Amino acid sequence: DKTIPLVSINNLIENQILNVSNIPFNAQGTANDLTSQVQKIFVSIDNETTFSLANFDGLNWNYTLPALESNDYNVSIKAEDYADNNSVLARLEITIDINQPIINSFMIDNNNSYSADEIVALNLDIIDATEVRFSCNNVDWNAFENYSTSIDFNLMNSSIGCNPSNGNSITVYVNAKDSSGNDTNANDSISYDSRIPTDLTLSINENAIYTNNQLVDLNLSTNDGYTEFISFSCNAIDWSNWQAYSTSIADFNLANNLIGCSTSDWNAQLYFSAKSKAGLISDTNGFDSIIIDLTKPDAFTLNDLNYYNKVNSINLQWTSAVDPIVNSVNSGIKEYN
Repeated sequence: DKTIPLVSINNLIENQILNVSNIPFNAQGTANDLTSQVQKIFVSIDNETTFSLANFDGLNWNYTLPALESNDYNVSIKAEDYADNNSVLARLEITIDINQPIINSFMIDNNNSYSADEIVALNLDIIDATEVRFSCNNVDWNAFENYSTSIDFNLMNSSIGCNPSNGNSITVYVNAKDSSGNDTNANDSISYDSRIPTDLTLSINENAIYTNNQLVDLNLSTNDGYTEFISFSCNAIDWSNWQAYSTSIADFNLANNLIGCSTSDWNAQLYFSAKSKAGLISDTNGFDSIIIDLTKPDAFTLNDLNYYNKVNSINLQWTSAVDPIVNSVNSGIKEYN
């Protein structure tokens, strides 16, 4: 028997890429010999000097490739018949790529906690990614699209499990894939809230009309439950920095000229604006006013006492007191004691 056997590889092709989902890979093929029949199949990875024995049933062979690092490899197969004739080597080159894309970061809307917009930017930093796809339930996915560091995403896309209600958190999942088909996942969450603060009310010193102190107490309310920040102004033009919302504020300074207030007597008018957690600002402002009167009444004269002996009463008389008008305001004389 001088006829060499024939061997073929059936489930690998030249330059095929095997990714992490293909490993371990079981190579398969057939072999035959018309004279003495094939008795053994040998497989070599890369060097063709060291061969390993494959499984063989007389016609079909299979061999599970050993654990290999990501690299290019030459696979060589040979058959041996019972007359010790060896076949021509069946050779092909394959690529092992088991390195998944590395997700450095995945953020929704630059890592903001809230969004009032249905369309948000997804911010991605993924090494070796070529395509990405997204889901809101980790089950239903949109089609793969080319990888980019910023991708617009619709939080209301119900076909992939989105559609949050106001004030609720939503999780977005990303599935990133490289050119070899290796993939990896990550997720981030954001709260969607398109509600605007409404029904703002403000009371200065419990709705007092006058005060002789520029430091006053405020009571505030909004009819929503999702106001996060508030700001104040005395002229509705110059506003304070946003501060945490509170229903009561003690010792508010109505002499703060940085927000349009006056430092003397005046009819103080105070506005407040509210902002939601998602950054939406109220359409209308809360408002109250109070007259600040820092000026004492003018001095006045007590007339001479008219004293009558053996009379149990004394009649006191004086000139009328005057409360000066400053900046067009005064509180008037309230009482004499």
